[in-house]
This record gives sequence, C-alpha cells and structure tokens, in this order.
Amino acid sequence: MSTSSLVNAPSLSQRARNIRRNALRMGEVQGQGYIAQALDISDVLAVAYFHAMRYRPEEPTWEDRDRFLLSNGHYAIALYAALIEAGIIPEVELDTYGFDESRLPMSGMASYTPGMEMSGGSLGLGLSIAVGMGLGLKRKGSKSRVFTLFSDGELDEGSKWEAMMSAAHHKLDNLIAIIDVNNQQADGPSKQMMGFEPLVDKLEPSAGSYVESTAMTWTPSW
Repeated sequence: MSTSSLVNAPSLSQRARNIRRNALRMGEVQGQGYIAQALDISDVLAVAYFHAMRYRPEEPTWEDRDRFLLSNGHYAIALYAALIEAGIIPEVELDTYGFDESRLPMSGMASYTPGMEMSGGSLGLGLSIAVGMGLGLKRKGSKSRVFTLFSDGELDEGSKWEAMMSAAHHKLDNLIAIIDVNNQQADGPSKQMMGFEPLVDKLEPSAGSYVESTAMTWTPSW
C-alpha cells in the first residue's frame, strides 16, 4: 500500500470495483482491449496494491518500493487500471489508452509508463526477470519485495521452471509469484495445450509457502 495512510480508505472490494471500472472505461475508449483479463484479475491487483505492497504514488521510482512485474503483458489494461486507482498514473490519462504518444499502450512499456517495471510482449519472461531483481535487492540489503503476475499458459515455457528452481536455490524469500490459473490461452484450454497439473505438487518442493485460489501465489523456500 502507499506509505501514507488514508483515513476511511476504500475497502479492498471497492478498490477492485474501481479497477474494473477503470479498465472498462479504457476499453470503451478504443472499443477493444483485454477486458476479460482485467475483470478476472482485479481482485488480485487490489490486494497487491492496497494491502501488500509498499510504494509512493508521487515517486514511482522510489528505491525502497516493492516491485510489481507484469509477465503477461496483454494484461496491461488491468495494471493501468490499478495504477490509476493507486494514484501512480493520473486518472486524466485514462482517455488516452492505446493512442499514439500515450503512456498507456496496448502492451505495457517500462520505458515510459509510471509503475510499469517491465515491458510486455514475449510471454514467459516475468518470473526470470523477477528472480534477477529479487537477487539484486537481497545482495543490496534491501527489504523491498518483488511481485510478479503470470498466467497458466506461460507454464508452457521452460524458462518459468528454470526461474522457479533458481528462486529456490537462491532462497529468494522476497519474491512473490502469482499464477492466474484461468485455463485459457490463445490456442485453447491451457490444460489441453500443455498439461501442468498437479500444479501444487510441482510447486511444493520449491515453494516456501503458497495459497491456492483462482490465482495462486507462490514464494520460494528459504
């Protein structure tokens, strides 16, 4: 959450509702967008930004901030909606979504979007980047944490499993991975494209802790 506390702050459910509304408004601007993904993951983003994470809305590059890496870059509309709700991106920019020169392109770009820690595009890379960030932060003695979100379709990528092994090997207790297990990807149901179940059993040897829900969270053992 923001480092400055607010009296009578909205509930997490209200935050999630606002995130969904922001995403729908952006979708209306362009007449398109990954709206289903935004509606799916808004509750997770609300918990991340308004319960779990430390950041300063007015200082997106604050050194001691927690990082949120969006591996599934096509979910950018959802993250923009959360960043707007968090005050990191001004709400007035909502109407620029997807336009040329906008800071809110269809797929996230870390080079010019406040609060966007990695550029989207190729899937399967977020966890590997998060491992590198987490390792770097630990070696600097930082207490900051790294959150990363990816979808179950990305489990088809071998780099994801290599990253999990690396996170456990380096005992990165500052890394929180969130897997959106929605059983959907471009070519069909995820479990038919490349079976990953029993997922919990596969994660358990390297996970220090996990919470099983629609979106599963995983932290490496230490």
